[in-house]
Amino acid sequence: MGNDASPDRAPNGKGEPTRDERISQAIASDPRYAAAAFEFVANAVPAIATELAERDKGRRGRRHISGKELCLGLRTLLLREYGRMAIDVLNAWHVTQTIDFGEIVYGLVNAGVLSVSPEDSREDFIDVFDFSEAFVKNLLAKGHVKPMPVIFDMTSDSE
Repeated sequence: MGNDASPDRAPNGKGEPTRDERISQAIASDPRYAAAAFEFVANAVPAIATELAERDKGRRGRRHISGKELCLGLRTLLLREYGRMAIDVLNAWHVTQTIDFGEIVYGLVNAGVLSVSPEDSREDFIDVFDFSEAFVKNLLAKGHVKPMPVIFDMTSDSE
């Protein structure tokens, strides 16, 4: 996946849509997901590309991001930005599985915001990771989320 559209109008004077207008086109074309989900993914791709490029310092040229790498990068950014609220944010955006990331990416591709290579497909986004595992159980295991205290024990027979 790559970032194709420039933020400004095209220098050729033809009045091509800006990046923000293209993102708006993608949002309008798929009402299943919240606008914030499209904006988050569109803005995350360059950040993920930068992080991967820094990791692969000796590599030359533009780096392609696979669907799996993008999903894992989105997971990292969501946890970094939203922490234990990430799952709630995703639910509010109607994003419940990694294939939803793929649908958003391809909406952005169709609007000219992102690009794909011939080897890419929506299937690359299927079951990359489990949301419950990544955003709930993982945080519980690391102690980032503490269970709510029991105020009243409704299960005991205290008579």
